[in-house]
Amino acid sequence: MKIRGLNSFQIKIIALILMTVDHIGYFFIPDVLILRIVGRLSAPLFLFILAWSFDYTHDRKKMLLRVYLGAVFLDLLWIITRWIELEKWELNHPNILITLAIVLGLLYLAEEKKVGWCKIVIFVLIYQLIFLFIYFALFEVSFLPQISFDLLSHALCIIGLCEGGYFFVVMGIIFYYNKNNPKRLIISYVLLTIIYAAFEMFAPVARSIYIITAHIKWDDASEYIDKVYCFFTGMSYRSVQIVPHGLYFGGIQWFMIFSLPIMLLYNNEKGRGWKRFFYAYYVIHVIAFYILSAVYLPE
Repeated sequence: MKIRGLNSFQIKIIALILMTVDHIGYFFIPDVLILRIVGRLSAPLFLFILAWSFDYTHDRKKMLLRVYLGAVFLDLLWIITRWIELEKWELNHPNILITLAIVLGLLYLAEEKKVGWCKIVIFVLIYQLIFLFIYFALFEVSFLPQISFDLLSHALCIIGLCEGGYFFVVMGIIFYYNKNNPKRLIISYVLLTIIYAAFEMFAPVARSIYIITAHIKWDDASEYIDKVYCFFTGMSYRSVQIVPHGLYFGGIQWFMIFSLPIMLLYNNEKGRGWKRFFYAYYVIHVIAFYILSAVYLPE
């Protein structure tokens, strides 16, 4: 009997359900780790379908613009929650849309504008370094709250300050160029997961920073190095665990490997559209969950 597999619509529904479970855990019951673990499967599935959607769409530029504007709109909503004093400082402001937009933008340069990947990588590095200095200069003199800089960093497509950072961007590109070859997809995805897990478990960069700053006499060195590290990773190096780990190997993102069987069930069929539904659902549900957790849950 022939296995029909899953079309893109069905995989997006699965990813949406997993994402919702993850956000229920994040916003309401963070101590229930299994919900966050289940949620690790969602982002890779969305990135996988995004890679196929980039091939299927008739207007790649319009697709890129739609995702980017959706990301900026969500950041504006996050700023509104700050203005109406619904800020919960211990929570981040999810916005995977800007990460998707960055992946689409890089693929657009490579596939539509025929820019070589060496040139793209060099451009990205130079662009990120330029805005590293601009961002910090504004941060030092501005009276605006941190949440405004979330909008700024997303609008400028600062990869390290977007959800998933360079890791998710690389993942999306790997999916695009390996999506038609199951063997290459499996090998590249497994290797990517192992590399990420190794970095979480051994924290080589954070460990190196601790060693370097311990031998530098400049008092403010650790602060400036931390700012640079945060710019490229979205977190302080002081928040990275550098102690031996147990079952979770320093984090839970490696559980994303279990999304691979779902990807391999993809049957190259589109299924229903509902693209506006998925964008709207993401924006509405994260804002609604955030507001409910801010209003009804104690600090």
